Amino acid sequence: MLSENRLAQYSVLIVGAGKIGALYDTPGSEAVLTHAHAFSSHPGFLLRGFVDCDRQQSERAALLWGTEAFDSVTDAFARSEIDVVVVATPDEAHYRVLKELAYLPLKLVFAEKPLTKSHTEAQ
Repeated sequence: MLSENRLAQYSVLIVGAGKIGALYDTPGSEAVLTHAHAFSSHPGFLLRGFVDCDRQQSERAALLWGTEAFDSVTDAFARSEIDVVVVATPDEAHYRVLKELAYLPLKLVFAEKPLTKSHTEAQ
């Protein structure tokens, strides 16, 4: 059991290493403008890294935030323990990413809206 003064720490993977995922601000920024900044600023979370379809983008975000760039969600789960996944991809990719995450042992998925682009995908 954790003491009152010690938070559980959940590891976070961000899928989508673009502006809102990682690049609108920096770790030293006063304002919190990205998912990376929000999760890395909270003592209850440990930012593990980024996945992006553009490998250079995920590497850029990882360098900025002091984490890892992974080739895929599967790669991230093979190489690191992940509790929370943030889906910060373009809307068209939400369904594909969420479908992949549905079969992984996660505690939380934080997804931007819309979750899917159609009623059929939502079902």
